[in-house]
Amino acid sequence: MHNSILIFSSQEDTQETIKSILAPTFPLIIVSDVDQALSALKQKAVPVLALVGTNLDDAAENFTSMRSISPALTIIAIGEIGTEAEAAEAVSHGATGYIMTPLRKDVIMTLAQKYAPQVTGK
Repeated sequence: MHNSILIFSSQEDTQETIKSILAPTFPLIIVSDVDQALSALKQKAVPVLALVGTNLDDAAENFTSMRSISPALTIIAIGEIGTEAEAAEAVSHGATGYIMTPLRKDVIMTLAQKYAPQVTGK
């Protein structure tokens, strides 16, 4: 059953920003490392959307591992610096999209509503 949104970031401020935007409407699973993310994906409350703060050096391996457990997972990579080349690289590693910090409430809500419309309530 897909009924949550996964926030995967080692940056506490990124976690808190996304949590403050989505927690009133969407159930969230918040993790800080890939092992926790993979464990969350194996649970019954399988995330349908993952917002992933990522180092592009680790992106290919992390995204492949996540998709091996949940092939339909939508992955949005979050980067501190954004260029078209970095966005393209994140997508080439398996991300559906790429957003950069500072995170904007309207962008986060639009992504959640677009990719996780069936995820509501707590």
